[in-house]
Amino acid sequence: MVIMASNKLTRAGVRALLRRIVPWASETNTAKGGHNRNYKGVRGRIGIVGGARDYSGAPYFASISAMRLGADLAYVICSASASQSIKGYSPDLIVMPILDCPDDEEFETEMSCLLDRLHALVIGPGLGRESHLQTRVKKLIIKAKELSLPLVLDADSLILINEDPSIVRSYPKALLTPNRIELQRMLCSLYKSEHFDLRTMSTEDVKKLVQRCSHDMNVCILAKGSVDIVSCGDIENHLVIEETLGSSRRCGGQGDILSGLAGVYLHWIEMANGESLEKIANPTALAACLAAITTRQCNEIAYKDFGSGMLASDMISKLDTAISSLLSSDDSKHTESHVLNNPTKARYVGSLTQDEICRYSRQMIMSEFGPERQLNLKQSSAIIVGAGGLGCPSAIYLGAGGIGRLGIVDDDKVEISNLHRQVLHSVKKTGMLKTESIKEAILDINPNVKVDTFPVRMNRENAVRLIEDYDIVIDATDNLLSRYMISDACVVAKKPLISGAALKTDGQLTVYNFDNETPCFRCLFPEPPLASAVGSCSENGVLGVLPGVIGVLQAMEAIKIGAGIRPAYAGKMLLYDGQIGLFRQITLSKRKADCQACGQTSKLSRDLIDYEQFLGSKDCEKLTRDNNVLDPSERVSVEQYRDILESGEAHVLVDVRPSIQSEVSRFAHALQIPLSELMQEKAKSLNSIKGQLESNNANHIYVVCRKGIASQRGVRIIQELFAAQQPKVMVKDIAGGMTAWAQQIDTSYSCL
Repeated sequence: MVIMASNKLTRAGVRALLRRIVPWASETNTAKGGHNRNYKGVRGRIGIVGGARDYSGAPYFASISAMRLGADLAYVICSASASQSIKGYSPDLIVMPILDCPDDEEFETEMSCLLDRLHALVIGPGLGRESHLQTRVKKLIIKAKELSLPLVLDADSLILINEDPSIVRSYPKALLTPNRIELQRMLCSLYKSEHFDLRTMSTEDVKKLVQRCSHDMNVCILAKGSVDIVSCGDIENHLVIEETLGSSRRCGGQGDILSGLAGVYLHWIEMANGESLEKIANPTALAACLAAITTRQCNEIAYKDFGSGMLASDMISKLDTAISSLLSSDDSKHTESHVLNNPTKARYVGSLTQDEICRYSRQMIMSEFGPERQLNLKQSSAIIVGAGGLGCPSAIYLGAGGIGRLGIVDDDKVEISNLHRQVLHSVKKTGMLKTESIKEAILDINPNVKVDTFPVRMNRENAVRLIEDYDIVIDATDNLLSRYMISDACVVAKKPLISGAALKTDGQLTVYNFDNETPCFRCLFPEPPLASAVGSCSENGVLGVLPGVIGVLQAMEAIKIGAGIRPAYAGKMLLYDGQIGLFRQITLSKRKADCQACGQTSKLSRDLIDYEQFLGSKDCEKLTRDNNVLDPSERVSVEQYRDILESGEAHVLVDVRPSIQSEVSRFAHALQIPLSELMQEKAKSLNSIKGQLESNNANHIYVVCRKGIASQRGVRIIQELFAAQQPKVMVKDIAGGMTAWAQQIDTSYSCL
């Protein structure tokens, strides 16, 4: 496999290497050395050590980049003060606030357990320079080397290397990633009698210094700068990533993104080498190159969209696009010929290709639709927010029907529990980003459609920016916060909104903001309903076929709007009762002049509003996924609860799931008290728990639910019940609930 030419990675070499190591790219090629990896955790458990005090952004960028690339789990080992911010950025990260733990023995025990589970360790993003932290990191590096764990050392961790290069000398799985300032400090430390000023040196001179440093330490170095230079210990061997890749703008956090990507690539190359007789040479150097190239590709794509205001989060949002372009099989796609194979001298009029005419012929021969409507549809675009039960049927019928451009927004990954209703996903796609899964399904049916994927969570900062480039917006979400936010964003961007909902066996559909008379969501609901009155699929359930019914109707309305036909449900609402098979239609009131969103005196802007504050709830899954009601000290992980069970510690476990869930499967020793009962029958609940405590001779209570949301509320209620009781009891919940137990501890266990 030819990877390099003249010490530069060729495009074909990058593509071949990625296709061999990227799990989802290699799954169809397992017979030739690829690896089929769908099991959670196998694609990468990456540790990020950083985030001291208030330095929370750097470890977040590194860890979320690792997950966006494809790692299954990212553990952020940070200080307690930084942990809340990092958790707030993304609940998908496993945050361990032990970096500044005062007990050295506790820290070493926790880290020893964690390192055994990791595939790579990234140290440095936001680490800080405090001496006690540096001492701890030094021990981590030594332990990681004992376990033969790939290491990426970035930012402040490089201070250790300057003080004691022997820590990583001759360790083949270590990658140092200094920027130019950090490289100069490293050089000055290694060669104290010499003076270096990299600002005045040519790229060629810097390259020679990187080679020299790498050779003397016998370790791989990726020197970041306008030109990235990779050297892997051999004085004669180096790789150069050209300045032409990327943009002229380098944003804060870009180096952290690179370090997270490097950790994943190190694991993937190691995994590929373990499964093939044909080994990939220089794995650390090639992982460094792939990380640098991917980061630059993200930078280039994001810069085109966001210009000089580009942020690190914007780069991360383009990661899937960057990988797709690097994996592209067409080397000449940017210089392809447009000469048609036309053996005759005939000339034709029309803007639909032969393939499109054949593909859409059955709807174009309708007098109500025709070629003109089809061309309108081809020239239109739509964006779907939500890649689940509603988004799947909407997306596939829009794609098959001939929409020109389709955007998909969702940060979630495919799970088995999705498959009964989210019909574009499959068992083989478990763990895959839903946006990529839908894109793949659409292009399998209609490669003429341009599909944009946005594997991000829509929020008030990005909502307007995401939808303003599209003609039509489809709300395929299932929570109240998103409905208000998407509707408001459509008002600001002046876009029609096709809104669908499916719950249990009931569905509804309407088109908001279609014209000056059509209301927006806020016209109908100026004040939010009580959180307890609003349901979601994950809480209340849904019959699998129902989202298909509503999602297809959403696609129907979108096709009509794109083709230039007035939608049937602009100003009207369709209500579907699947239980009795009844469709009803009601007429909605017109747009309200005093509406806070679309009214004449509205002050709504691109910044939108704080929707959590507006809705008045932060501890409900249907409003937000953050759900951090409890302090971290009031929670235990499923791993910690496993250890409690194995130790035989006396305690009481309270299962607050509804009986319809707990009856399917539960812990035999659990006390079943549904949350509703806990709230309404407090005296009875108190007596039940007290009796169990006395029976078990315990004073520790753990609360569990399905996903670690209701259990937090259960903890608060039980704490109130026992506030006046003696002796005092300790009450904690199990983070992630029975779902996390099934995913991380006992994969043979199943729960609703």
